Amino acid sequence: MLTKTKLPALTPLTITDKDKLRRVLANVRKQGYASIDEELHLGVRSLAVPIFDRIGRVPGALGLSVRVPNISIGEMVSGYLPRLIAAASTISEQLPS
Repeated sequence: MLTKTKLPALTPLTITDKDKLRRVLANVRKQGYASIDEELHLGVRSLAVPIFDRIGRVPGALGLSVRVPNISIGEMVSGYLPRLIAAASTISEQLPS
């Protein structure tokens, strides 16, 4: 649950509205991955996928970041998301019980 603390803007594109952030997080859970487009650092786009332990918890994530001029979010999703998911799945399978 988000507290009454104000969400700091790290860039002009950072989500600082808590309701919008809740909607974005709900979409991340639904689609199974997160993407950001200059929300943490200007000039950087990123994707991240969860790493699951044996009982379905998420102890970590696997991510990829690129410079903005090099690739769009759509190109990242189509080109790299399947590989990130496969790598995260391999890591998940290798975690100890």
